[in-house]
Amino acid sequence: MKRLKSAQLLNILLILFVSILLASPAYSQYKEKKFELKDCEMKYKNCLDTKKIVDSVIKDVRSKKMSDLVKGEIEDAEMWLGKAVKYMDKVKKEMDEKKHCTYQMTVDLDQAWQWLVKAGVAAVRGQIAQKQEIGEKETWKK
Repeated sequence: MKRLKSAQLLNILLILFVSILLASPAYSQYKEKKFELKDCEMKYKNCLDTKKIVDSVIKDVRSKKMSDLVKGEIEDAEMWLGKAVKYMDKVKKEMDEKKHCTYQMTVDLDQAWQWLVKAGVAAVRGQIAQKQEIGEKETWKK
C-alpha cells in the first residue's frame, strides 16, 4: 500500500473532524436552539450603526466631483450595502413577527455585517481616491 503524503493525511483528518463536528448532538442542539430576542437585537443594532457610518461616507463622496475610479468604488459600496439591507430587513421582519431569535437569523445578521464592512471599505477607498484627486490634505496625517 502506498504511503499517504502528509498533505493528503491532513486533508483526510480535517474532513473527518468536520464530519464528526457537524454530526455531533451539540452542534445540532445549537443550530436548533432558540436564541433570546436580545441576541438578534444586539446584532441588528450593530448592523444598523455600521450602515449609518457607510451611508455617511457614501453621501460625503457623492456630494463632490467623482472620477470613474471613485464612481466604481461607490457603486461597489452600494452593491454590498444593498445585499446587507435585504438581509437586515428580512431578519427585522422575522424578529417583529416571531418575537424570538433563531440560529439562522444570527447567521443572516452576521452575513449582513460582513457585507456592511465590505461596503465601508469600498466607500472609504473611494473617499481616499477622491481626496487625492482633488488635492485635499488628510488632517489625520502628521
